[in-house]
Amino acid sequence: MCALCTAVPTVLTLGVAAESKQRQACRAAEEEGIPAPRKRPFLALAVAGALGLIATSVLYHTQISAL
Repeated sequence: MCALCTAVPTVLTLGVAAESKQRQACRAAEEEGIPAPRKRPFLALAVAGALGLIATSVLYHTQISAL
């Protein structure tokens, strides 16, 4: 597998892990009675990054490697 194709599941895994860690922090803050930390769109960013990598990979495998 090329580096672009390998990066897609890596990006998605990191996004899911960050989302999970954020949810745990929100639950812990709720249990302690303190305000929840600011929510960030980790999963949406990971999906957008993966789609960008997929598009780049498709272009690479169809256009550049044909040369």
